[in-house]
Amino acid sequence: MVTITLDQIIDLAHQLPRAQRAELIARLARDLALEPTHTQAAASADVPAMTVSQAHTTLAELRAGYSTLPRPRLTLGEQLEQDRAERQASIEGQPYVHA
Repeated sequence: MVTITLDQIIDLAHQLPRAQRAELIARLARDLALEPTHTQAAASADVPAMTVSQAHTTLAELRAGYSTLPRPRLTLGEQLEQDRAERQASIEGQPYVHA
């Protein structure tokens, strides 16, 4: 069996026209993207599949955990109104006083 080195492949690739080199790169990138890495394969093998009831239980636990986190001071709408008021005051050259 003939052993081909990376340098030989690079030399051959440089002999290709520019469009074919781009196609070679695209194909190699696509192949690499579709090929699972060793860590992805190991991670998927370690995680057992969940049943529906286990998924619901896990979701409930996550929701309970998130509910204990501190809430933001303002809602998104309130933050948007405050940002608009600050921007308008800046445009008018007036200092913005937080409400």
